[in-house]
Amino acid sequence: MYNAVSGTGARVFFTATGRDDHECLGGSSSIEPPVDELFAREELPKGGSVTIPISEESFTHCSEAPSIPCADANFEGAARDGSSVFFTSTQKLSAGASEDSASADSASVGGCSQTTEPGGCNLYEYDFQPVGHGLSVVATGAPESEGPQVQGVARISENGTHVYFVAKGALTQAPNGLGQKAKAGQDNLYLSVRECSSEGVCASSRRIVFVTTLASSDREVWSQRDERPVLASRDGRFLVFTSGADLLGEGITTGVRQVFQYNASTNTLVRASIGQDGYNNNGKTPVYGAAITISSAPYGSRTTDNTYSASDSPAAEPGILAPEDGAVFFQSADALTPQALADQVDQHDLTHEPIPNIYEYRAGKVYLISDGLDTSSIVEGSSVGLIGWSASGDDVFFTTADALVPQDTDTQQDIYDAHVGGGFPAPASAPICTADGCHGMLAPAPSIMMPGSITQTPEASQPATSAPIKPQRIKTKGKPKARKKKKRNARHPRHVKARNAGHIGHPGRSAR
Repeated sequence: MYNAVSGTGARVFFTATGRDDHECLGGSSSIEPPVDELFAREELPKGGSVTIPISEESFTHCSEAPSIPCADANFEGAARDGSSVFFTSTQKLSAGASEDSASADSASVGGCSQTTEPGGCNLYEYDFQPVGHGLSVVATGAPESEGPQVQGVARISENGTHVYFVAKGALTQAPNGLGQKAKAGQDNLYLSVRECSSEGVCASSRRIVFVTTLASSDREVWSQRDERPVLASRDGRFLVFTSGADLLGEGITTGVRQVFQYNASTNTLVRASIGQDGYNNNGKTPVYGAAITISSAPYGSRTTDNTYSASDSPAAEPGILAPEDGAVFFQSADALTPQALADQVDQHDLTHEPIPNIYEYRAGKVYLISDGLDTSSIVEGSSVGLIGWSASGDDVFFTTADALVPQDTDTQQDIYDAHVGGGFPAPASAPICTADGCHGMLAPAPSIMMPGSITQTPEASQPATSAPIKPQRIKTKGKPKARKKKKRNARHPRHVKARNAGHIGHPGRSAR
């Protein structure tokens, strides 16, 4: 699970399965807690370890007050250093939280999105730092009669300061950057942020920010399982997700997934899967849509693949973090630039999956990363697929069977790195000759041939050749010119001179 083990391994979060989960335990005993409870196992600085209860009430534990219904605690994620951990529960565990007394809403298997009564789930944080130490509720501000009705967590930043979650409660009346307000009863995407100074001193309280209202079909954004197709940068400034709703009121085709980016520093939401300079109706009418998540396998990634389940740790999955420089990498079968493939289907694949293009969005512009020419197939589908990227955004990794650099001399599927600042240096070519430089070196003087009567047997009848061969100058030609480069994309505002001859479609990056 997401950062369930801290970066150093000194703190581990785990769940003790409750007696109510008979399907898992095959019965009950006096040892297990009544419901699933969250704990932390921590190494002590001077040796030894201690187990810390996380999801217990800060005033009265439910096992001591049977009249209060107990509810499961669902681990949602933690900060990378283990300094804070987040979980959801329908139970009121601290001041400011709501209580959902419905036995069917215990948030056990179905998760928070399955609750039906007022109140629903609470989102809690347990903070190990001196400031704000202990348990507190994150989703606050809803009327007491309604409760926050948290549906799930989208993503948590690696430092734990930014928590993106979905709730049906109207937690704030402050509008977002577009002037839109949260709607009670709708799937509202919020940010809970803990402000920190440049010296790293963070406030004890959190602030709730309304981001946008999602569609009910976007439920995978806040899925209970850690397979959410949502990316957050390490510091939480950027959130990247997909939605089938017209979040910006642009008149786009609904029901087809588009890529969006939220900037917490400016409180702005933008659509990343746009057309280059408005190309193809600015990407407003896609056929297949776009995807940001990737397969754990380094090939065969498809636009419908939204899972990290094959990874040992979702946090270690390549591309789990949104780039910190504001770049957005995604794949789509729709043509967003003139050089891209336009909704082309792989005829060799029995499922007829569309062939994706690899794109980058940056500062209001979209660029093609793949060459837009590769229609080849492998057993899993298209040869083109998005693998991942570096947290800085300098490198994006993808697969293709096309040769994008001179060093690629086969037709097999290869892994490429589209790198800012240049890739492999181009192979050295022979200099073009001029004037006398076009003449090669003089051939060495031949040895004087001996008369045939000396070198041949008496039976030989060939005449003797004793005259020396006249030396000749040999004219040499340079190497054939390399094949013409593929079309380049529009100039990138962050232009970096490439150091190799194998450009990809993106002029600011080079393949290697």
